[in-house]
Amino acid sequence: MRGLPDMEQLYADLAVEASGTQQELAFFVPSNVRLPARFDIEANINGSMQDLSAQLALNSTLGNLTAEAVKNGERYILDADINNLAVGYILADTSLGAITAQVHVEGQGLDIERDLLAELRLEVQQAVYNGYPYQNLIVDGTIRQQSFVGDIEMEDPNLTFEAQADLNFNRPRPTYKVLMDLDVLNLRALNLMTDTLVVQTQLALEGQGIALDSLEAHLVLEDLFILKSENRIPITYVNLNAQTTGDSTTLHLDSDWANADLVGRFAIDQLPAIIQQHLDHYFDFLPEDTPLAELPPASFAFSLGVNNRKEVLQLLVPGLEVFELDTLYGSYNSQQAQINLVADIPQINYQSQ
Repeated sequence: MRGLPDMEQLYADLAVEASGTQQELAFFVPSNVRLPARFDIEANINGSMQDLSAQLALNSTLGNLTAEAVKNGERYILDADINNLAVGYILADTSLGAITAQVHVEGQGLDIERDLLAELRLEVQQAVYNGYPYQNLIVDGTIRQQSFVGDIEMEDPNLTFEAQADLNFNRPRPTYKVLMDLDVLNLRALNLMTDTLVVQTQLALEGQGIALDSLEAHLVLEDLFILKSENRIPITYVNLNAQTTGDSTTLHLDSDWANADLVGRFAIDQLPAIIQQHLDHYFDFLPEDTPLAELPPASFAFSLGVNNRKEVLQLLVPGLEVFELDTLYGSYNSQQAQINLVADIPQINYQSQ
């Protein structure tokens, strides 16, 4: 090495070979990071801050990693090959397992808030999450500071899709636009639910804002097919709009099997808990030892219309054969613990399972 302490004049030609064990380095890493029982490292660095090349090879009992980087002026190229690396064990995250993937990045700038501009291609052969080995994920696109525009696809037996994404987190209210052709989503096989439920659809999502108190989003599902047990349920379209401005939230659902409106003062993510706690006053809906969350005051008006489609009704409420609904609307006020409901339901036919 020469040129120190002036980093602009630094030139290095280094070759490093090292072996070690978990016990030898445990003192130098955070307690929430677990090291492999044994590892071997080879690294080579050659050049200056303006013209640099580097290679790294890691072989360990928790998987292997090789990487090569080249920097020329402001531009750089990075290639990495990850082979069965036990990321979940290293990070002490039981939901994650081993990952096998390749990463290719070409770009300039490293400051994600100021000048980062890079082309990214990520190919994941396998990544274990929640006990399921997801396969064949490809991400190909452009990163510009905190935005991403590109294609995402996966060819897994239980999750197959092609998507185009335009995500922009540079603004105070992030914007997003996603178009997806979802060929198969098998929730039971992915360990996301215990019942058999498979979904296929065309999806379009556009909106801005991530915080639910400032959300504005529009979701469209077309040619939706739901397979539950042996029943295949077709739904032509689902159109959902959500908007929150100030202390007012609006939800609007339109589809070929139901339509609904919800307008008032409530938090979208707290709506299920609001309903559960109110019903618990009358029906012991929650187990006795369930701690009740402290929820802010909520008040809203609602309306619901349902088309009497038996297969959809049974998907939502098993055993519900007929639900003829002419009118249903009302209001809710949590501070008064009061629901006002007007309903005209000529017929309900429920068969106990």
